[in-house]
Amino acid sequence: RQAQDGDIAILIALASSVYKNLPYQHYGSRKAWAEFIRDNYSLVCEDKGRIVAHGALELMTDKGILSRSFVAEAYRQRGLYSELVQLRIEKALQHDLGHLETYVSTYTNLTQRILIERFGFIPAGIRLLDAEDVMNIGQRESLVVLRKPLTDTTTTPPEKPKMVQGKVPLAYDKANGWRYAQIPDGFDPFKLRLHNTV
Repeated sequence: RQAQDGDIAILIALASSVYKNLPYQHYGSRKAWAEFIRDNYSLVCEDKGRIVAHGALELMTDKGILSRSFVAEAYRQRGLYSELVQLRIEKALQHDLGHLETYVSTYTNLTQRILIERFGFIPAGIRLLDAEDVMNIGQRESLVVLRKPLTDTTTTPPEKPKMVQGKVPLAYDKANGWRYAQIPDGFDPFKLRLHNTV
């Protein structure tokens, strides 16, 4: 069902149980959640009246962003995450969006595998040290940018980025191709968990 204002305290608690440290301050803000629920397609999954998962679709002019995906630990590996992805894809198709985009953490590659192998998302960049150290790995969290073409296939990269010494492929856009960013000082690549395609 659609999330409601009365769910906000539970959603904050759910996000706090999924991460050891919230990646962004607004994940713990009642005001930010109220605005988010009002402005986006925000879904919750319940079991016996208890919210056990959340997933949102942010609707932009030409794209949708899959965001705030949380599944309670006791309910993982039951297909809830995949079901929420499928529902959001269906909603995006109703809006004739060009593509879907999402940003997935690199402390595990499980979400990357689901989105790439099951739903056809394509890597379109990587953002190093972009969020808080969500799982206490000793380094800020990096994010993989994934895209799924819907009505516009030009938003996904036609080829892999070239290797550039000391830089990482940050993002792809159809006008300029791949953009690169400097690898930050002190960055430890061994703390990334990446799908082979990434």
